[in-house]
Amino acid sequence: MGCDEQCARHCRGCQFRGRSMRCRHCGAEMRPGSEICSNCGGSVGGRRRRGYVVCRHCGRRVRASGRLCPACGAELRRSWRPLVLGAFAVCLVAAGYYVVTQIVTIPRIRQEVERLPTVSLVELLPQPTATRTVAPTRVTEVRPTPTRIPTMTPVSTSTPTPVATATPTATATPTRRPATATPAFPYAGVELVAPATGTEFAGADQVIMLSWKAAGALGEDEGYGVTLRYQANGQPQTIEAWVRETSWRVPADLHGKLDAARPTVEWSVQVTKGASDGAPLSPASATWSFTWR
Repeated sequence: MGCDEQCARHCRGCQFRGRSMRCRHCGAEMRPGSEICSNCGGSVGGRRRRGYVVCRHCGRRVRASGRLCPACGAELRRSWRPLVLGAFAVCLVAAGYYVVTQIVTIPRIRQEVERLPTVSLVELLPQPTATRTVAPTRVTEVRPTPTRIPTMTPVSTSTPTPVATATPTATATPTRRPATATPAFPYAGVELVAPATGTEFAGADQVIMLSWKAAGALGEDEGYGVTLRYQANGQPQTIEAWVRETSWRVPADLHGKLDAARPTVEWSVQVTKGASDGAPLSPASATWSFTWR
């Protein structure tokens, strides 16, 4: 059989008239040039071509571009799988973003920010430094005691008499009293930077850094002696440290030793020679204090 009856009505001059072809799956006759069998819906070609769907009512394979099945006239429904997979992918990406931002990253950043020490604007301003003034020593000059000049006795020409000879008296030489020696240091007093007097810290997890300005180029065995003074159990206590840097961290266990009624810590810095010798090389700096509650 050549062209089918429906084709013969519309295209009497069809080029496939007189020819015949059969489906290789079911053996039914097909219109020459067709790619899909109208009986079983199988593909005539060697491999299935894309762009075709199977009708859920009649089971035939038709083109996906159409809205109605040409065999039974039922509406072709689209597959819901791409929509479900797309929605699942969106949910998965949203869940990953929530875990990274809310659970992993933001809490860690918040903890790191809370651990940073609180620095006030007063600490950043230059602080006045107490300068020690050396008073000059007054030198008292000792004046010599005046010496009486001996008088000469007149000599008689007739009778020789012994002549009184003036005995020289030692003259006192004025002497100067030595001035009081003032110890001279090779370095000037250390200028403190922070924390200034009146600064308050709260909590045992605070990181308190004492800082000061460099006194100059120090030698190999020269450094800064740091002194802390505080009250523990009603008794004055002292902590000493020796460093070569211009900053030093207050020990964290000091918070538990301070008296709750007086949690004030005084500190000062002085240039010294060697950690064990401790010979001062500069005047002691001003004494600052802070409160650690």
